Amino acid sequence: MQDDRFLLNSDSAPMKKVLLLLLFSATTLLAQAQPDKRIKAINEQFRSGEQLLLEKKYKSALKAFQKVLRENPDHTASYRALGTCYELLDDYPSALSAYFNVLSRDPYFSRIIYYEIGRTYYRLGEYHSALDYFSQFAGLQNLGNENFGLGVEREHTKELEYLKELGESMLACQISVDSIQYLNVEAVYNLGDKINTDADEYFPYVSLGDELLFFTRRKNAKTDENLFISTQKDSVWTYGQAKSGFNTRFNEGMTTLIRNGRKMYFTACERDEIMGKCDIWEAKVEGKRIQKMKTVDGYLNSEFWESQASVSCDGTTLYFASNRDGGMGGTDIWMSEKEPSGEWSEPINMGPSINTADDEEAPFITTDGKTLYFSSDGHFGMGKGDIYFSKMENHRRWTKARNLGAPVNSAARELGFFLSADGKTGYFASNREGGEGGIDIYKFELPNQLMATPITYVEGHVKGKADGLPIRPATVEINGRDPIEVDERGRFFICFPANQQLSVEVEATGYRPYHGDFDIPHWENRELYTIDLLLDFNMAAFTSNESETDTLATDAASLTLPKKEEVILSRITTLSLYYDTNQKNLNLENKGRLEHFLQSLDRDNITRVEIIGFADYVGSDADNMKLSEDRARVVSDFILKRNIAVNKFFLQAKGEVDDGNAVEQNRRVDIIVHTRMVKK
Repeated sequence: MQDDRFLLNSDSAPMKKVLLLLLFSATTLLAQAQPDKRIKAINEQFRSGEQLLLEKKYKSALKAFQKVLRENPDHTASYRALGTCYELLDDYPSALSAYFNVLSRDPYFSRIIYYEIGRTYYRLGEYHSALDYFSQFAGLQNLGNENFGLGVEREHTKELEYLKELGESMLACQISVDSIQYLNVEAVYNLGDKINTDADEYFPYVSLGDELLFFTRRKNAKTDENLFISTQKDSVWTYGQAKSGFNTRFNEGMTTLIRNGRKMYFTACERDEIMGKCDIWEAKVEGKRIQKMKTVDGYLNSEFWESQASVSCDGTTLYFASNRDGGMGGTDIWMSEKEPSGEWSEPINMGPSINTADDEEAPFITTDGKTLYFSSDGHFGMGKGDIYFSKMENHRRWTKARNLGAPVNSAARELGFFLSADGKTGYFASNREGGEGGIDIYKFELPNQLMATPITYVEGHVKGKADGLPIRPATVEINGRDPIEVDERGRFFICFPANQQLSVEVEATGYRPYHGDFDIPHWENRELYTIDLLLDFNMAAFTSNESETDTLATDAASLTLPKKEEVILSRITTLSLYYDTNQKNLNLENKGRLEHFLQSLDRDNITRVEIIGFADYVGSDADNMKLSEDRARVVSDFILKRNIAVNKFFLQAKGEVDDGNAVEQNRRVDIIVHTRMVKK
């Protein structure tokens, strides 16, 4: 499980040269104006050791420095030289002992010795200690050279080289720490016969709170792939059920969800609407209900095969497998980013750190967006198809892939990795011996959280402070990120680093600008961490000319307009009326509510009335659009017959809506009345 990129190899000639030069730069000889014979002999012995090091006679040099220390046990530079000799001889425990002898005598003898201690710990496999000393070396950069020995100036050139290597050295330690986590996995467990059968089950995805398990099942090579769903009750998964209304006679492949669980990306094959053999599609999700399936917008799909998507925590970056032109060979892992327009950008190949001339597939990106897991036939592994991971060093630069090792990988085939939100439970598929037959889904537990950066799933609710009702539309800006538009229920979702402050600004028509700061805690993410953003009505906002391009009708030309005032202020009042299934006319209850609402208004100063009709998801899109329009027109007729003078009267039909409310709450008409207030 070694990564050549990060191996700190003491056998390399450049490495030895660096060590030797550092040794000489740190040399501190005993000197006096007129040194006595003893001191002169010690200095000569020390120089002899230096010469032997130059001649690469490390054992002889070691004896020379040991002789110096027998004569003078406080000769700090000789301990420094001993550490170099032991490190070149691959005796790392002795090297550490020598280096710590230096620090015990003078912790400011050398700054770069802290880096060398970190490097030695790395070679001993003590990665946490290595990270500690690499961090100390970085921290000591804040201390001026005057705090250190005379050799620090001569060390400057080599210190710059160490600083250049520091980032990759620390990353190598972090990757190795993560690898050790997998080595600490005691066993993997088959999910059992309620999930696994003699068919192939693979591509597991577990929803927020571990409530639902989505997976793919295929009976044999002659049948199509279908999506199955299982529910967890009392820590036990129910029998997997095929998802009706979603599956077709063609293949439906690997699914992935934005972490709030409301949007899915999946593979759709051989349909009339797709560009290639298989494309990546999206759908809305509410619990087990999947609807509004369509191809993604933008440049993600092509005339080639695209499949097996994995979307980042907040849905802004998508990783997938494709055999499109421009790859390394076979199927490769690609990535695409969502642009402000909502379209996916031209995909970028993940490069040779991840892709090979053989097949790479089934990517999975962690919640913090910094680790990519995938399956590969091309990297050196334990069998045909192992699971690997790569760490992001910076934007679009990834480390060389590392094999997870046993017991996750085996001599069989492994694919379709998934890691839970808390980083402690892993799922994957394998056709190893001892399963239910074919490819089965397995799980394992990690003793510690794997991901280095804890992320909290944050859902914000934008509401009116006075009435607590959702506000939409509204634009949210968070910590300098791209603006977010709230959904139909005034919600927005982000993945935010735990234990940091979230700064939010909101703009919404008719409301005062909002700013709020929230301390986001470390969260297990079994449910969303919610914050409420309560906006005040903007009672002092001047009325403005709104666009009328989205209206269905304007029917107030014959109404008498009120006298124009010098300054007009606006107040907004709302009412929602709810309907039974397929009902469009006002029943007695709704007539009474609407009459009472109109009587409470300042009828002589109404400047704008908006009537917006909605329908639930039952029925066809066309029928629901007409029903929502009919509902809006009935309400508008009722209001116009009351001889209310209105500057602008707008009707809108939204048709079918599924904004997470109960179904009966989606069968409604919203009435929004703008009333002018004369400044006195």
